[in-house]
Amino acid sequence: MSSDQLQGIDITAMVDVFDLDHSNLAQYTHKQLKTPDSIRVLELLQGISGSALSCRILEIHRTNSDVAFEAISYVWGSHSPACYLRDVESNSVLRITESLYHALRALRHPDRSRILWADAVCINQSDNDEKSHQVRNMGSIYATANMVLVWLGDEDFSGAFKVLKGLGKAPENGTSTANLKLTDPVDNVIMAVLSVIGTPWFTRLWTIQEFVLATDVRFCASNQHISGNVLEKAIENTSIKVDWLNTTSSRALDIYNNFSMVQNLFSFRTTWQYSPYLGSQVMSLYDCCQWVHSISPKCTDERDLIYALLGLAKEPTTIMPNYSLSVTGVFLEFTWSEVLGGNIGILRDAEFLRRGDLIPSFVYGPDCGSGFMKSHFEAQRAGVKRAVCAEVIRPASVQIRGVIVDRISGYWKHLRAIPSETEHQYRHMEDSPQTFEGSLLSAEVLPCFHQRFMGPAGLPYNVKADSPTKIGTTNLLEVYREIQACAKRISDAKPMRKDMTPEKVQDRFWRMMTVHRRSAPPGVPENFSHERWEQIDDSLCSHTFTTVEGYMGKIPEDTEIDDLVVIFDGSEVPFVIRKAHGDSSKGWKLVGECYVDGWMDGSYYGHEVLDDMHQHSAAAVETDADFSYRKPTLLSEYFLLC
Repeated sequence: MSSDQLQGIDITAMVDVFDLDHSNLAQYTHKQLKTPDSIRVLELLQGISGSALSCRILEIHRTNSDVAFEAISYVWGSHSPACYLRDVESNSVLRITESLYHALRALRHPDRSRILWADAVCINQSDNDEKSHQVRNMGSIYATANMVLVWLGDEDFSGAFKVLKGLGKAPENGTSTANLKLTDPVDNVIMAVLSVIGTPWFTRLWTIQEFVLATDVRFCASNQHISGNVLEKAIENTSIKVDWLNTTSSRALDIYNNFSMVQNLFSFRTTWQYSPYLGSQVMSLYDCCQWVHSISPKCTDERDLIYALLGLAKEPTTIMPNYSLSVTGVFLEFTWSEVLGGNIGILRDAEFLRRGDLIPSFVYGPDCGSGFMKSHFEAQRAGVKRAVCAEVIRPASVQIRGVIVDRISGYWKHLRAIPSETEHQYRHMEDSPQTFEGSLLSAEVLPCFHQRFMGPAGLPYNVKADSPTKIGTTNLLEVYREIQACAKRISDAKPMRKDMTPEKVQDRFWRMMTVHRRSAPPGVPENFSHERWEQIDDSLCSHTFTTVEGYMGKIPEDTEIDDLVVIFDGSEVPFVIRKAHGDSSKGWKLVGECYVDGWMDGSYYGHEVLDDMHQHSAAAVETDADFSYRKPTLLSEYFLLC
């Protein structure tokens, strides 16, 4: 059919463009927007059921237009089968997804036009420059829309919507059900809620911003709809348990997790819109990413893991959508922006060495999650008293100031006992108090992960040394005795290490080993804090390590002998770094964050940090007249992360 033939079609006739031969139809061409503040809106023309979809595409000013519009929030879905929308002004058609096609048919009025905004039509998806600019404005588009119409699909939810609409109405006995706690596993409200939130819309990334920013929300499906407030009230007044759900255990868990995620989504929207704290311009793009990425929403383009959340950030950001960048390029730019803004904490969500040299080790990874200590240690002030000092080094590096704590000399992998054995050990220790060494012997079994301790020169101790060249499969008691032997050698060689007495080493060792335990074994001071095992992902802190100077700590895997422990200025925790591409390189790879006993509280273990080499040199000269350098000193330096 030619464009001339198309021109003669009656748009109110019972003919659907979906059924027409579209091979020769003129395709709609987006005109360039006139101003940076311009957006397009879709005037959906009236039509009776079954007639072709027709529209006009208009350009308006985003901030000062009198044209009121509603924005559609939907899941794009597939372009197959081919569906079309006719623009009557240009006598051409736009190819749209089946999902949007059904949404427009359901939302179309029979007797008047309707002004809508839908991203697939109103943004030129083939123009990366326009797409980047318009995506940056999408937050304000959904925020200024009169209504956000959430399209759940062309399913029949009439029964579920009827149940939910009746939730707040007073029944015949006069008692309102609005505040009832619904706990019956077969309650109609529960089934209605689960059916609605089980649609794909609740799993998508872009819908989060569109929903949170909306001033008013309406959930639509087929020819029915309910207010967002109705669904929110139903979710607030509904509680479910996994064992209520009459399905397989894995499916029941999926349903329960989805319900929890939707609860969090509604709660986040309320908090974002009404909380005085968030309303005071403090929520950053990184804060939004941390919350959203924790629920792993789905998206087609990984770059949108950053770009789809720009509208939620209440703190200004320098990030601008740029779809000409690669996925790694977007995450790299985001990391640079956060580090230069003073957020060294983003390094705790880095890819580290998981992808080898494919991407920089310090780049933010949305699926990596926060570091293992982020929510489990109260004292996380390792370097926060010093201001962040960082510089972007292109093409893919960042230079950050910090200090070297020490070099790793040995480490071991943890094997945690199964819960029943652990509980038996706790009961045994409570019923029969043990000695300190007895507690160590029964606490955990550790196979030797690296079979040597390293000396200050980076070489293994010889056979005649105080400690053996390798430990072999061992338990905590033998590891502790090795650490005590190392501590004795260090204290003999460096009398200023007053913390290397046997009693203090014992306390430090237990503080390191029990920081994640449900309860402290005998011999551990009462003021040590202990976290419950259930709250710890032990795979993230599965190694114990020691340093050349006798410091102890925990680290995720990938650690190697001679890696450095450093504290970056402004960082809450220390990090482990490794020379990149051999000793000749000036660059460093970020191995991971770590816990180092004594270095977590911001005092640098009693050291004074100096930024000037002359000051550092002067500190090494002891004179009776100069008392300005009584503390041991650390000289700051710059580390090029790559």
